[in-house]
Amino acid sequence: MQGEHAAIETVLIVCTANQCRSPLAAALLRRALEDTDVVVLDAGTGEAGYPVTEGTLTAAARLELDLADHRSTTVDASLVEQADLILTMEREHVRTIVLEHPQAWAKTFTLKELVRRSEHLAPRNNGQPRHSNYFSVWKRERDGSFKVVMDVGTQTPSPVPYPTGVTRAPHANRFTGDYDDTTPPLGTADSLLNTALRSGQARAYRNRLADGVRFHRQNALPIVGQAAALKWLAAQPSYSNAEAQYAESARSGDLGYTWGTYSMASRRAVVAPGGRGAQQKLDAQVGFYLRVWVRERNGQWKVAVDVLQ
Repeated sequence: MQGEHAAIETVLIVCTANQCRSPLAAALLRRALEDTDVVVLDAGTGEAGYPVTEGTLTAAARLELDLADHRSTTVDASLVEQADLILTMEREHVRTIVLEHPQAWAKTFTLKELVRRSEHLAPRNNGQPRHSNYFSVWKRERDGSFKVVMDVGTQTPSPVPYPTGVTRAPHANRFTGDYDDTTPPLGTADSLLNTALRSGQARAYRNRLADGVRFHRQNALPIVGQAAALKWLAAQPSYSNAEAQYAESARSGDLGYTWGTYSMASRRAVVAPGGRGAQQKLDAQVGFYLRVWVRERNGQWKVAVDVLQ
């Protein structure tokens, strides 16, 4: 569905030791945002209680920042929950945080990734709202209540059209529990797809798409349906790598979701300065994927929704 961007009230900056990069970055950001109500926190994936390094103290002093009283803090569930945005110095920090706190996936980025994403955002258009599309995975608890386990969003160039009310996903060939040892568990199905994606997206997805499948990608309207998806996939680059991190299926055995990390690279022609021919530029993309799967009557898993973040 369509959604507006929530205001960011708390930013958490994370590095490894919280003795150099994150405390300095946080201090700079606090100064830049001193006229706002935004709270800037910093932490590390290592042990707590250590001061910044001598080099960091010197660098901070040159920037008229005082970090003498800083002591390292270890990132934990409380800090992750407080933060509306988590910025890390390396991809490994994102991986560490998301593996321990899956709910942080949609709000955790490397600084480099945040800059790359901001370059693709459209201007604010004289205060007019940007458009986006969100997708949430809900899980029913033992007490009967539903809780969100995954929530991801993608920017769209225009409002996403939806019918009024709630639309049920088509699934006439629903799994009924009749399968044998030749039908793969969900985690295996996800890993097999990841391997196949390295040889081409259209080929990998061709026999793995559910009716009414949806692909959500940044800066694009959702691609809906098998025919439209396969046509679009044929023009997409192969994945360089994709690693499954988590898989969970419903007790009924006919619905599940998976998430993991991915990377892909594509080349595009760029006109050289002065118009002297074209150069090849390599565009690299890394992030997380989320897939929702449905299981058909024959026990095979099919992708119903595929989102890249």
